[in-house]
Amino acid sequence: MDKRQTPPYQWLLEQFPVFFLTADEQGRIQAANKEAVEIAISKNDIFGMKAEDVFPGIHLEEVLRSRRGDWNGRFRMGDGEDMIMAKLPLFDGEEKLTGVAAIGAKVREVIRLAEKHADLNDLTVLMEGILNVFAEPFSIADHQGRTWYANDSCLQLLGQRSDLPELENAVHKQVQQTRRAVNRCFAAETGHHGDLHVRAVPLMLDGKLKGSIAVYEEDKDRVLEQELSASKQLVRKLEGMRLFVDFSAQSDTMQLAVDHGKLAARTLQPVLLRGEEGTGKRHFAEAIHNESELRFQPFIIQDCREKIPDHLFRTVSKGTIVLEHIESLNKSAQQKVLEFLEQEEKRGSRIICITSANLEQAISDHDFSRELYAILSRMTIYLPPLRSRKADMEILVNRFIYDSNNELGRYVQSATKETVEMLKKRTFLKNIAELKVFIQTAMLRTDPEEVYLKPSHFESSNTSERVKEEEELENHRPLQDALEDFEKRYIQDIYRKSGYNKTKTADMLKISIRNLYYKMEKYHIDKTSMQNNAE
Repeated sequence: MDKRQTPPYQWLLEQFPVFFLTADEQGRIQAANKEAVEIAISKNDIFGMKAEDVFPGIHLEEVLRSRRGDWNGRFRMGDGEDMIMAKLPLFDGEEKLTGVAAIGAKVREVIRLAEKHADLNDLTVLMEGILNVFAEPFSIADHQGRTWYANDSCLQLLGQRSDLPELENAVHKQVQQTRRAVNRCFAAETGHHGDLHVRAVPLMLDGKLKGSIAVYEEDKDRVLEQELSASKQLVRKLEGMRLFVDFSAQSDTMQLAVDHGKLAARTLQPVLLRGEEGTGKRHFAEAIHNESELRFQPFIIQDCREKIPDHLFRTVSKGTIVLEHIESLNKSAQQKVLEFLEQEEKRGSRIICITSANLEQAISDHDFSRELYAILSRMTIYLPPLRSRKADMEILVNRFIYDSNNELGRYVQSATKETVEMLKKRTFLKNIAELKVFIQTAMLRTDPEEVYLKPSHFESSNTSERVKEEEELENHRPLQDALEDFEKRYIQDIYRKSGYNKTKTADMLKISIRNLYYKMEKYHIDKTSMQNNAE
C-alpha cells in the first residue's frame, strides 16, 4: 500500500491474524491488512479499487444493499481454497451506512484460530454490539495484550495523538497482568493535546482471562459532568466482581481454601465458610457466586443478627443467599433454613453460611440444630487468619494499595520490602480487614508524587503506645488462640495413641468422624508430619 495512502490505523489492522478489509458505501477498498493483500488478484495498489474486482466473488454489495450482516459466508480464493467469511455493515452515529467490513479465515486455519481467539461468529456479533453501545473511543485486546479492535472514535484519536499506540499497549498490559481495572488520567505528550482519561477492565469468562477493553476520554472534566452511560455501568459491574484470582496466595492454608472454593463453585451444594472476623469470608462468598452457574442471578446477603424477612426464602427462585452470623439464628429461623435446603437444588439456588463462632459448642449447648449443621458441614471451607498467612503479606499489601489508589487519589505502585517485613511482625486482631484500613491510613500520609509505601508512612503519635500494646498481646495471647492450640495438641495426642486410626480417634474424643476431619483439616494434622516431627 502506498505510504501516502496508509491510514493512521494500519498498525491495528496488521495485528489481525485473519483476512480483514473495509470498503466504503460504493464497495471501494479503504483498508486491508497483509493477509488480504497477499491473496488479491491485483498486484497493484488495491486501495480505492472495487472489492469485487480485486476479490471476485466476495459479494460485499449484497451486505451494502441489505444493510444486514452475513455471518457464515464462503469465499473461494484464486487457488481454489475456501475461506469462511463474516461480513457486516458499518454505520455512523446517525445510523447512516458508511461501508462494510469483511473478516475471514481459511478453513484449515479455523481450528487453530479458535484456540487463540473468540469464535468468528461471536467475534463479529461482539463487534457490532459494542459499536451500538459505546460512543467513547475504545479498543479491545486479546488475552495476550494484542489489540484486535478499535472503533472509529479511537482511530480518529490515534490520528491526533502520536502517544496513543504506546499508551494503548501499556494500559492493556497493566490490566491483564494485574487482572484489575485501571482508572486514571495520563498527561499529554506535549502541550498541544489535552490530558487523556483512560478506564480499562479485564474481560473474564468462567474465571479465565479472555482479553481487556479500554475506554478513552480526552476531557476528564467533561466525563465527570456528563451522566454515566450504559457502557460505564457495565464497566463498574465488571470491576466490582470478586473472583478467585483476587485471592491468589503463596500460603498453603489460603491456597487450600481457594481450591475448595473452586470446587464449591461447580455445584449448588450449601457452603459453610468459617474463620475469624476480618478474614474475608463475605468477599469469598461473592467469588463462589461469581464463578458458579448462578453468576447472572441475584446475590443476596442477610445478617442473621437481624430479623430475617418472612418472604426471603419464598421469593428467591434462583440465585445465592448468604447468611452471615449463622449462629445467631433462633430455632424457628433454623427450621426455615432446613426446609429451604431440602428444595434448594430443585429451585436452582444455593445458600452460603458464614460464621466466626464455634458451632460445635453451640450444638452442645442446644443452641444450634444438629440436623442443620450436618447439612452445612458437608462443604466446609476454613479461611485462615492473617497470622497464618505471613507468606501472603506482600500480595495482600500491594492489592490493597492498588484497590485504594482511585479512592484516595494516590498513585502508589507498591510497598517497599522494609514495609512488608514490618507488617509481617505486626499483630492484626481483625485480620485482613484491619490490615486494609492500616494500609489506607498510611497512604493518606504519602505525598501525591510518591510511588512507594514506606515504613515512615505508618508512623504516628501513638506508635510507641501501639508497640507496647503489641508486646503485651505477644505475652498475653487471646483466649481463643490458647484454646485452639490446646485443642490441636490434644487431638494430636489422641490420634497418636489410637495408632493413627481416625475412627478410633473420633470415638475416644466423643465427636463425629466428620467433625474430626474438619478439625484435622483446620489444624493441618496428618500422620506423616506427626511421625516426621517425632523422629
